[in-house]
Amino acid sequence: MVAFLAHLTNAGVTDNSGAGLMRQVKRQFPGFIEGMLQRSTAEARRLGRKVGLRPGPGETYQDLPVVKLPKEAHQCVSVLAAKLTKAIYFKRTSAIFPIDGGIMFQWFTNAQKMEHGRIVLLDAISHFAAMSAPKRRSGKDLTDQFDYKYSVGESGELHMLQVVFGDVFGFVTIFSQVPGRLESIEEGIEKAHPTLRRPFRFLSTRAALPSCSPEDRQAAKPVAPP
Repeated sequence: MVAFLAHLTNAGVTDNSGAGLMRQVKRQFPGFIEGMLQRSTAEARRLGRKVGLRPGPGETYQDLPVVKLPKEAHQCVSVLAAKLTKAIYFKRTSAIFPIDGGIMFQWFTNAQKMEHGRIVLLDAISHFAAMSAPKRRSGKDLTDQFDYKYSVGESGELHMLQVVFGDVFGFVTIFSQVPGRLESIEEGIEKAHPTLRRPFRFLSTRAALPSCSPEDRQAAKPVAPP
């Protein structure tokens, strides 16, 4: 699922590997592809205008490469975020992330950049120091496909991971190996700012591994592409 999302562009899935991934997604997540494309005329118009796209001659708003992301996509990216966060924590510290550690998560798609001209979340945290080694395989630079930045607080108890998959989507996790550390921060913010919207949500070992049932598709949340 995540590999399929990473192959989406403003022109759709255009290469052979992307087509193969689409077939696998159709087999493993029946109805997902159809759910991405099911948009009423009014919904297609709203989504297109939101990201600044207009139909060309002979086209309608439903012809634009703007799709919805059904709930399965959000669930699968959550699973990826939890696993990748723990893997990079291990890579950086040589320690296994504890099962009672805390992870907060938010992800975004290229729709936000199309709408605002930037990824708001990445801009907001751009002042944090980050370490990012070149991503290479067989001598080839992979940064244009996948990149991440990792930063850690002076106490070593708070960590941040910024991940991007090309120009398609990415996520940010804030995490701590100390049980209750993030919860105490969240509680303090809630007391000081009770009406403030929370951009991050918590991931845990159990919560990050939901099943993707057919009923989930009924709760699809409309967003612009990938």
